[in-house]
Amino acid sequence: KIAGLLATSLEFRALLLGQDPEHQEEMIYLNKAETLRALPLCELVALAEETQTLQVEAGELLFVEGQVCNKIIIITRGELTLLKQDTDTGEEVEVSEMHDEAVLGEFSFFTGLPALCTAKALSTTDVLQIDFERILHTLVDLPQVATHIARALVPKAIQEEKERFGADHVHDEEETVKRIMRLMRKRFKMSAKEREALEAGS
Repeated sequence: KIAGLLATSLEFRALLLGQDPEHQEEMIYLNKAETLRALPLCELVALAEETQTLQVEAGELLFVEGQVCNKIIIITRGELTLLKQDTDTGEEVEVSEMHDEAVLGEFSFFTGLPALCTAKALSTTDVLQIDFERILHTLVDLPQVATHIARALVPKAIQEEKERFGADHVHDEEETVKRIMRLMRKRFKMSAKEREALEAGS
């Protein structure tokens, strides 16, 4: 049992492969995102190397309601507020505050659906940012990871369905997984074609 627990640890996985990752801190934070936990260690290391560390000031927006997120945000220090526009008054209202280790933007990032809210820094906040293009390369090379990601996104998909269809909407987990997979195929297939066209013209 203990060995099983150790085997799930990023640090232990690295030791098993005789590696001492330079970006261990980034890797630990990346492991907070359930959608990324299925990545092989070598892919996680590569992702950590390309992950951006940013500091945003109070009032800065990281993504906006109604727009597609092309980045995943992980808070390492600080706090963000999630805002949603009130359909009656048109004013933005706070729906939640997010603190250290929170992961934001995953559902819109992977499905291509518009973000359900706006993320704004409440104070000077440090974040890790994962860009779409890096994940695109990973999923093109490792399509089997997509099923794990789809299942990890089910709770957020249910939240999105409640927003669209009301709190009484009946959810079927397997149908929700299939829906997420369809959205992901559409989003990443389209981007892969655009990338190929870009590379062909360069």
